[in-house]
Amino acid sequence: MDSKKDISHNQVLLERNKVLQAKLNKSICLHRLFQAQDYQQVLLPVLQQACQIQWLDPLDKEFQAKYNLAYSRAQAFKEIIKLLEEAEPQMNKLRIELAEPEKNYQTGT
Repeated sequence: MDSKKDISHNQVLLERNKVLQAKLNKSICLHRLFQAQDYQQVLLPVLQQACQIQWLDPLDKEFQAKYNLAYSRAQAFKEIIKLLEEAEPQMNKLRIELAEPEKNYQTGT
């Protein structure tokens, strides 16, 4: 019976490490993109400019729809910037999590 629990626990640990490693690989790739000179000099300024909502005429009949679209678009570009900026801290957090042993909350029953 204990060997079945051990095997099951080992499978859980392997799956956990597999998921964490996949997340770590993604964070590493995003961090490499963030550090790229082309991103810093070309794409980042374009994204930052795209985050700015252009002035809209509040008297326009479609003002609310246009504003909602502009706001959503700006937020999406901000999310892209944030994803790339936060890749390094996320990467470091995942490395620590992979390095520490899995906590076992299993009771003795």
